[in-house]
Amino acid sequence: MADNIIFNPVKEYQNYKDKHLQIVNDYFEELTKKSQIDLNQNKQQVAKINQTNNRVITHKKSLRKFKILAKITLIIAFLFLVVVIYFTVKFSSSAQTIATWTIIFLTISAILFAGLLLVYLLEIRPKIKQVQTIILNDQIKYDQQVEIGVNQVKDLIDLIGYGTKEKLFSQSFSLIKFNRFLGVKNLNRFQETYLDSQQIYNDDFSCLNIKSGLVYHTPFLINRSIYEQIESKTYTGTLTISWEEQDGDQTITMTEILTASVVKPLPVNYYQSSLALGIEIAPNLEFSRSSSNFHNLSEKEKTKKYQKTEKQLYKYAERNLDFSPLANTKFETAFAAFNRKNDKEFRLMFTPLAQNNLMQLIEDNTYGFGDNFIMFKISKALFISSSNLDHFEINDNLLKYYTYDYNEIKNTFIKDNANYFDQIYWLFAPFFAIPTLSNSSSETIIFNNNQTFDLTVSEVESQVWSLSKTLFDHELVKTDSLLKAVVVDQKNHLYEIHSKGYDIVKRTDFIPVLGDDGWWHDVPVIWDDYVEYQKITKIKLTPFKEFVIDDQWKQKFGSKLTDKQYITDLAIIEFLD
Repeated sequence: MADNIIFNPVKEYQNYKDKHLQIVNDYFEELTKKSQIDLNQNKQQVAKINQTNNRVITHKKSLRKFKILAKITLIIAFLFLVVVIYFTVKFSSSAQTIATWTIIFLTISAILFAGLLLVYLLEIRPKIKQVQTIILNDQIKYDQQVEIGVNQVKDLIDLIGYGTKEKLFSQSFSLIKFNRFLGVKNLNRFQETYLDSQQIYNDDFSCLNIKSGLVYHTPFLINRSIYEQIESKTYTGTLTISWEEQDGDQTITMTEILTASVVKPLPVNYYQSSLALGIEIAPNLEFSRSSSNFHNLSEKEKTKKYQKTEKQLYKYAERNLDFSPLANTKFETAFAAFNRKNDKEFRLMFTPLAQNNLMQLIEDNTYGFGDNFIMFKISKALFISSSNLDHFEINDNLLKYYTYDYNEIKNTFIKDNANYFDQIYWLFAPFFAIPTLSNSSSETIIFNNNQTFDLTVSEVESQVWSLSKTLFDHELVKTDSLLKAVVVDQKNHLYEIHSKGYDIVKRTDFIPVLGDDGWWHDVPVIWDDYVEYQKITKIKLTPFKEFVIDDQWKQKFGSKLTDKQYITDLAIIEFLD
């Protein structure tokens, strides 16, 4: 394993991962020592909390049983009461003599009714109230114990600051260096240099996360976005009809279930995530490849694909004179970039070593994500995407550490950082698998960190997404809203956040359907009407110049924050009237 280059991402993964886990564990131990929390005291407190919580759970189970018993008792008592009332009313309005067994039956029913009612009033209901009181007291005790536990570890929680995951990743894996900000100038420079001024981000998308930086000397952008697509949904309704038909002397009742359907619009949210890299080599090469789940195929299935592809390749080459198949049929089959333009530059980028590395990556089902990545190249930008990135938590979420249990905080911290390493490493793995890219560097300074803090719209959106969406949602919205940022005054960091969501209203359409009775019937079809609502919220977003907010900053500025100001990993967001 070399610290300045990766030769084989699959083979070298475990060494880097072990190094990262060691750094993460050591860092957490340092935080623990610095916080000076009492671990034994917290361990005892956690035991108390768990004991109280178990009591609450046990008593809640008992409460459910008593409530079920109460319902059964009252239902049976009610049935006996109905019997008594029914026969009393029946015989009181009749001149018939009441039989002895009837009197006995009514007497027993009345006694049982009264007895069950007394059991409920004197035994079951007091017991329910008693258990409810115990649960309430235990819940209060539990909340108090949790508060004590949180206070015991609060100094540790406060030490886990924004930027921690990136900081530890950079120590473990120095080949990738993240920028604090992207900025408008850097984004424009990237698009001008590598995309012929094409926009890398779709205006219709909302950015959930965005990161920029350098890998080797190659600039990159990581982006997670969400967008809305209006699709169609079919709703179905039924209506049962009946009619009579005469069959000789017999009258037969016929029934039929009529079915109708309507198609209505349905807003659906989708994710789109990608890693974009600016590369200098093969400037005229364009291609695309999609994931094909190759790592899950058996050897027999792979052999069949190889044989089939080999036949198709030469036929394809005959029809496309610019295409020349590689000698490595296995790679051609698995990578499947048949639509490539400029075959010469394709071979320049995908050397035999690159082919071998990518095959190992695609077939790997032990360490990474296997053949779960898309790769395409436009102009001088190489894009890599994976479905694993869609739900990847790129930014720090400090709320997950807010608990009373030291061991839980530690396990969450280690697991979160380990997952962060895996996601970033395997996202870049296809890039590392191509050695020619590590030897290529940008001659232009694409990312300049000395610029003024004019955040891109994507960065602003990523910050507001880290807050609770209820701060931006229209009050009638029932669906997940989409947030879009609009620049009001870039110099003074003023923005409008446009939130769009939908209320869901039940509606009924009546669709005429011809029945076998010869008549038209209106079949009711219930459907969901998605009524759009928008809300505009004005904010001021002031970026931090430093990554981690330290104790000195908190003492100086933290206490001055108002209830309209919120801290994110990049900025203070203030809600304006």
